[in-house]
Amino acid sequence: MGSCKAGKGWKYRLKGVGEALSLKWSEIDFENKRFTLNSTEKAGMPRQKRLSDKLASMLSGLPRKNERLFGKANYKYMELQFLIVRKRLATKLQDEKLNEIHFHTLRHWRASREFKKTRSLPHVMELLGHKNLDSVMVYTHLVDTQSDEYYSAVAKTTEEARKLAEDGFEYVCTTPEDLMLFRKEK
Repeated sequence: MGSCKAGKGWKYRLKGVGEALSLKWSEIDFENKRFTLNSTEKAGMPRQKRLSDKLASMLSGLPRKNERLFGKANYKYMELQFLIVRKRLATKLQDEKLNEIHFHTLRHWRASREFKKTRSLPHVMELLGHKNLDSVMVYTHLVDTQSDEYYSAVAKTTEEARKLAEDGFEYVCTTPEDLMLFRKEK
């Protein structure tokens, strides 16, 4: 696998794409909308993930010419495609800082976002397939846990509470009037 220059001469390798490249059609369960990552990077933990309706629809429309989902694609090909899309996006949005984003940056962003939402290191550890918490800490350093600005919401019924929880609100308490208070960081 080669490396490419990005930004101020800094070299990087395309990390995090190995799991996608090794994914086989037989590991995708379209009926239950789940897939299994058996071939993990860095001896990670095999894990099952949910397929969104949109992703399941997109994948079901792809041709199945090979055992693997991405056929004979390799790191160099994926790296080249990523760099092309990144450059087009930076040009279109007139934001050169986008050229500093790497494929692995997306993994850091997702892990940081999940940690900020759940405040659960074990959850993020499972999401990433890590075997120990020390590895997860690398991804959570971007999270500012000191925010004190929140949206608030009130639920009167269990159904309203469920909807708020699905929308990312965190349960705070139940009032003496049996109203459930929720909050979500701005």
